[in-house]
Amino acid sequence: MPIAKKAIIVKGGIAMPAGVAADIVDDTPAVPEKCGDIAAALLSANSLPEACRMMLVAGLENSLGVDPSSRDSSQEMIVSFIGEVLARRKAELATRMECFEANVACAKTLAEEHEELVLHADEDVAKEASLVSAQRAIFDEDDNQVKQARDLAEAAESARSANEANLLAFDVERETCHQGRKLVDEGAGAGDINTQQLTETTSTIQKLATKLGLEQSLVLTLQFLTKKPREEWSMLEMSASKMMGETFAKHTEELQTHIDAGQADAPGLLAVAEVAQEKLAATKERSVVSETSLHEAEARHHNIESTCKGVKNIAKESATELERARHELSTAQSELTDFCEGPLETFLTLNGSPAVERSLASQSAAKCKADPSESKDDHCSKKARLDNSPLASKEDDNEEMSTAAALQEQILPMEQAEAEAQAVVA
Repeated sequence: MPIAKKAIIVKGGIAMPAGVAADIVDDTPAVPEKCGDIAAALLSANSLPEACRMMLVAGLENSLGVDPSSRDSSQEMIVSFIGEVLARRKAELATRMECFEANVACAKTLAEEHEELVLHADEDVAKEASLVSAQRAIFDEDDNQVKQARDLAEAAESARSANEANLLAFDVERETCHQGRKLVDEGAGAGDINTQQLTETTSTIQKLATKLGLEQSLVLTLQFLTKKPREEWSMLEMSASKMMGETFAKHTEELQTHIDAGQADAPGLLAVAEVAQEKLAATKERSVVSETSLHEAEARHHNIESTCKGVKNIAKESATELERARHELSTAQSELTDFCEGPLETFLTLNGSPAVERSLASQSAAKCKADPSESKDDHCSKKARLDNSPLASKEDDNEEMSTAAALQEQILPMEQAEAEAQAVVA
């Protein structure tokens, strides 16, 4: 299947990725169109020196472009080196994809942990909200009891105050009755006649007489009685004074009855008022406690809500990081797929065998098989043991340098022949 390529720059006859083309000199050798994606892959192999990359690209046409059955040993060596570069690039892409897979796994684990923390945080918020609702209900009940206790206390105090006010009014009215009875029974004293005090007292007695329902004729007679001694009263005035005196006496008895009843009720009313005040104080104290508990519950709920919000923000960031990691993994997978379906597929088509990374151990084993005399020195086993050691890496680098030198030796005659051919054409 054809490989999906990114935007490319055509330079020196080779289709190269834009990021690679900027680092390549203007005299990049031309390659066959069928080797274009392999050339681009080689030029992007940053693990190789630029000279090696250019030599491999220059040798594509006379190595990989040659039919496998017609290649000589040098061409096979170049093709093998190209295959190893491609295989290493594939390994790099595979390793990169594995790293991104690990990143996705870590990000997914972290996102799941944060999501679980969000669930626990939501549960804590709901629990605290329930506690706040319960505490608010308790406070509302206590506050309602305070209002009821206050109403009862106010009613009790009002009843006690009203009883005291009635006792005072009854006592004042009883005193007015005594003054009225004395005035109608004895008359005004010689020193009190026509005085301002007697006038005011007479007016008060008249108001009381009117309140008691006496006729206005009797009420008005009273002011005439206060202006002269009793000896000068007429028979009509004597009769009027007698009627008024009897009325005042009867009302005095009624007032005394009310006073006695009020005085008898006073201790009970006072006790009721005191009990109501105590109940009001107790309900207020409970209300203060429940209100404090409500404020504490609301504060805890607010703090947990803030914590939950922070946890949700972290979980959101984790989810975003997971999506980013998944996107990077998808990109890496696409790059590996494109590489396998592009340069590697082309290499397989042109070479007849897949690109593989050469191992020092396998080469030594092949050499031992070809020359049994060397196997006596355990050369293969030594090479195999050094395969993963720093020394082996150093020998690999030396071999690559030797291969590069061989490539240079092969390419120089090619370039000279090409130059001669162009000169002849000219």
